[in-house]
Amino acid sequence: MDTTMVNLWTLFEQLVRRLEIINEGNEILEFIQVVKDFEDFRKKWQRTDHELGNFKDLLMKAEIERSALDVKLRHAGNQVDVEIKRRQRAEAECAKLERQIQLIRDILMCDTSGSIQLSEEQKSALAFLNR
Repeated sequence: MDTTMVNLWTLFEQLVRRLEIINEGNEILEFIQVVKDFEDFRKKWQRTDHELGNFKDLLMKAEIERSALDVKLRHAGNQVDVEIKRRQRAEAECAKLERQIQLIRDILMCDTSGSIQLSEEQKSALAFLNR
């Protein structure tokens, strides 16, 4: 884009110089060249204006896409937050159950008085507590 602007500026300066020459010498060939240069300048300006329109369209499309991606990112962030909370609740529940199992293990294993009477079936069912 900068190169195009430099080219346009150079053409404009050439037009101004040629106009100065025309004003001094009133030569018809210089006048014809100025008209041709003006036409070239107009065409380049038109192409530049068309490119600007294309770039504006591209920018608008990119902004729409960025906006859609921002929405997706916020949604994904919310999902991550929900999953983190679920995991924390599950970990808290797991810790609570582990404490309960430990309490049961302590009660069953440390009962030296024999006050807790368990059948063989109950003992085998609770055998996992020894692990």
